[in-house]
Amino acid sequence: MLLESLATLGNTEMTLVHLFALLTGARIQTVLTVRARHVMRKPGEFHDDDIRLACGPGTGIDTKGGVKGVLHLPRSFYERLYTYVHSDRARKRRQLADGGDHPVQPLFLSYRGAPLYEDRASRGPVSTGPQVRRHVKTGQAVRQFIRDKLLPMMRVQLGNPRYEFSFHDLRATYGLNMVDTMTANETKYTRALDQLRQLMWHVQPSTTERYLAYRENCKLFDAVQDGWGVHLSTLVARTLDTAVAA
Repeated sequence: MLLESLATLGNTEMTLVHLFALLTGARIQTVLTVRARHVMRKPGEFHDDDIRLACGPGTGIDTKGGVKGVLHLPRSFYERLYTYVHSDRARKRRQLADGGDHPVQPLFLSYRGAPLYEDRASRGPVSTGPQVRRHVKTGQAVRQFIRDKLLPMMRVQLGNPRYEFSFHDLRATYGLNMVDTMTANETKYTRALDQLRQLMWHVQPSTTERYLAYRENCKLFDAVQDGWGVHLSTLVARTLDTAVAA
């Protein structure tokens, strides 16, 4: 439903931003501080379908707590980012940005050429003087898009006016998708734990264990529900049979 809604809304940048998080598990500060130069290398120069992107101090891409990590981009998605960064749409936005069309500009900019998230190195102090700076940009435009555009559409299509969704849910979804993939491949628990911890840059293994435990608990819950459903159906059938016989 999320992907269908994004396609219907037709906002190129927001669609790519959401897909970026869904396919890599990256946090919003990481997605929005990826630079144009990071996706300018021709896809044909890569030999694998898993294209790796280093993040953290020294890369120009922000991470939580300044940790160093590597994002794994599917080749098909990288190809779309490569197409976008060389498009007239993206080029025009970079031309409007401070410094002009330059590879170090953020990959995703507003239609006015403003960054959607200000990295730590370029943040200035909030001010009330002639050069008014009321707040630091930390992805507010993305959250507003979710609140004003994406959520209303999803609520209607889901028939649930109380449905909630946050950008961070994309990271959680990525983590659970990885758990499902590892389970399908019968990866041993300890290896799955280590692989997922590296993919999601968790400092504490206990954080990663929550993903594995959550999926296992869901399976247990589903099994219990299925078992109860069968039992309840049997009881209902017996009750009906008794009522008819009476």
